[in-house]
Amino acid sequence: MASGLAYRFDRPGKNLLHPYSSVSRARLNEIRWLYQTQYLEPQPRCQPSCWRPPPSRSLWPSLPPEIVHMIFLRLDMTTLGTLRLLNSMIRRQVDSLYEYRMLRAHAAETLKILDIAQCTHFFPVHQLYREFCHPRCRTCPDFGPFLYIPTLSRVCLQCVLRHDRYRVAALDVGSACYPVLRRDRWDLPIVCFLDLLEGQYTSEMLIDVTHAQLMYQQQQQQQQQPQSASSREEPAAQEWVYRLQDTFQRRLRSTVAFPCWDPHARIAEPGVYCYGCTKFWEISRGKSRRNPGNRQEHYAWNTTSPGSKGVDRAFRVPDLPQHFATCPHVVRKLRKGEDHTALRFGESVGRIIRVDAGGERGAGRSARGGKK
Repeated sequence: MASGLAYRFDRPGKNLLHPYSSVSRARLNEIRWLYQTQYLEPQPRCQPSCWRPPPSRSLWPSLPPEIVHMIFLRLDMTTLGTLRLLNSMIRRQVDSLYEYRMLRAHAAETLKILDIAQCTHFFPVHQLYREFCHPRCRTCPDFGPFLYIPTLSRVCLQCVLRHDRYRVAALDVGSACYPVLRRDRWDLPIVCFLDLLEGQYTSEMLIDVTHAQLMYQQQQQQQQQPQSASSREEPAAQEWVYRLQDTFQRRLRSTVAFPCWDPHARIAEPGVYCYGCTKFWEISRGKSRRNPGNRQEHYAWNTTSPGSKGVDRAFRVPDLPQHFATCPHVVRKLRKGEDHTALRFGESVGRIIRVDAGGERGAGRSARGGKK
């Protein structure tokens, strides 16, 4: 175990994923409002009958708190927000739901982007909270500071960019590969993104390829009818279509920064990064031009250069001393006069902190002075 310097992103989503950089906040709020008010379209009312039964007393106030809690956990965040508006009693019940309060308090930015992506109604609170408390990436042992929206899975940056489990495709491309989606596509979580990377205003609907394949296979099993060779080979023949479009950018557009809640320490951890790895990468990477649109060519995840694997790896604070013990680029102390903020592309992304060998965050003055 060893001590060293680390940092957290001031704004994890903006600093790393650059979400919605060219869309005004007023426009984003308008999109969220439209989604929250229109995704639950009111059902057409039946023609009222001539005879109406006398109004009965509501049974809701007599329900045990445990039953109310179970019902609320199976609703999504938007529905709970709507229920709060019904009356003061339900407002108090919703506000007393621990999982709802913790998500609202510590993952507000994530919830906002789920609203903008028009995906909140796909995921009940208990599923969202379970992932909120799960620290590890679902496909590797590393800490996962991000949430892959189509399957609501905690993930690290390397896995979401390179693992086959996180393939995405545009909805129209998926429908061409799997005709079943033309009829049942709304059964899949669809990510509606706006300008999620590098300030280019675009709008597109993305789906998870693994989910689409599973839905197609289930439909074929249910039909249990002999198929022609051409129909069996159709998805395989069009594999190249979505593989060609399954880019780093699309995968990042389906991902959002997501802190991890430790219910014992009562801390929401967005992830800490080794300052030494970042400093080494900033010195050794290829220099980008001033135009931000060209930066993606120089991101660590888009190269295989030395140091590119460590710069984007996130940790929990207790796990950092083990990394410091083997990291060849670890920085123990800042040099005299050195800036106390970590830089990426010459821009400040977070304040440097010291983590001691016991996995505890040290005092701010511990990072000052001395040599590497």
